[in-house]
Amino acid sequence: MLFWASCHGALPIGARAACGGIVVDCTDLQLSIAPGEQSTAVLHVTNNSAQPQAVTIFASDWHQNEDGGVSAADPGTMVHSATRWIGVHPTKFVLEPGQMLPVSVNIAIPAGAKLAPGDYFSMVFSQTEDDVPATERSPGRNVRLH
Repeated sequence: MLFWASCHGALPIGARAACGGIVVDCTDLQLSIAPGEQSTAVLHVTNNSAQPQAVTIFASDWHQNEDGGVSAADPGTMVHSATRWIGVHPTKFVLEPGQMLPVSVNIAIPAGAKLAPGDYFSMVFSQTEDDVPATERSPGRNVRLH
């Protein structure tokens, strides 16, 4: 299986996602992974604002809106959801101005998982306390498993 991960943000794929002064360095991640295996990737979250920022990072199912934006959906609602295999740590933290924090994204497919052929998707979202809900934000990136 090929695992492809990216983050939700306001910039095109391969760029850095930014919201509320928070920048998530999340260029595409491609990992080869099979049932019974796991892999970890690291995202770097930086506070480029002049104020401390409370940040939440989470994986979720998603769908693309008619306008090209992305809406979060409950994990497991997509037919080929990969969200249940993704863990993010830490999920909540406060960044001081100029501070950077690495965030681990662990992908673990259970041994014996019965996977239908095709891609499996999820998205890693970042949100600050003053952000609008993830369902109302701009285009993002996804997680794909082949």
